[in-house]
Amino acid sequence: VGDDFAIKVKGDSAEQVTFSAVSRPAVYVTTYAGDPDPDKNTKTDDGVFENRLIKIDPSGATAPETRIETETLEGTVGTARPTEVGTDGSVYMLALFLGLVRGHSPLEIGEIMMVSGAAQLLMAPLAAILETRMNARLLTAIGFALFGLGLYANGLETPHSEFWALFWPQTLRGMAVMLCILPTTRLALEGWSMKDVPDASGLFNLMRNLGGAIGIAVIDTILEQRTPVLAAAIGIRLQAGSPDAAREVGLPVQLFHNTPMPPMDLFTRLSYEPLIKRAALVESFNEAWLLLAGLFALSLLVLPLIRRTKPK
Repeated sequence: VGDDFAIKVKGDSAEQVTFSAVSRPAVYVTTYAGDPDPDKNTKTDDGVFENRLIKIDPSGATAPETRIETETLEGTVGTARPTEVGTDGSVYMLALFLGLVRGHSPLEIGEIMMVSGAAQLLMAPLAAILETRMNARLLTAIGFALFGLGLYANGLETPHSEFWALFWPQTLRGMAVMLCILPTTRLALEGWSMKDVPDASGLFNLMRNLGGAIGIAVIDTILEQRTPVLAAAIGIRLQAGSPDAAREVGLPVQLFHNTPMPPMDLFTRLSYEPLIKRAALVESFNEAWLLLAGLFALSLLVLPLIRRTKPK
């Protein structure tokens, strides 16, 4: 609605709403509408709603309203919740990025992420050969280094990162997966007798899955806690007129000259808000990627401390 007044209407979409506005260049109307129960089952929580911002010219002579611009307002990260959790934090994060930031459908996400699976499939025979001929710690170090490099490359994402920007990070991680799994499994189990191998294998898999669960919890915490903080920081930089912040968000750089900006009108503020939230979400994703890359670098430093034991 306009800057001078506000109204709130709650009712069915079939109702007609009539109101008069003061003589201003435009009137802004925000709507929140949808179907709270599409499947008519009160036990499910499947409501579908959408926020929209409509800019209306109140001076239209022949029509009740003349829409100048309609903008769909994106949801915040606080309303997004994953429905299924995998054990691989990198796969989990990339799927979230493609869905929340890029807005891809599940099929499109799968088509982009199949690169990692293809690289893993092609690398598997070579990894099996190398695992029998190379020192397990050296092979593990190569795998950790490749995987960490892929994570670091993912940590350079922008709001516009698509298939080719994600191709090489996925390829590096896909090639490294088998180099991480096979030699570490040998290092963990080769010192045990045949009688104890089943128990040792169960404990090894338990700890690996526990590490994945903790990693995903850390990722979700970063995305949920850091995004609002980063969004506030970006907003302060934009208000100060930072062209770098404008470029990061995707706003016209020529409008920002490192001088404080005047107060924004309602339409401008609501138009900028989704872009700021998206840029902040990307920054939080990058922080999580770089944290995982740092953990792999730390693992490389610890790797020489692992002692190889003779099979019993």
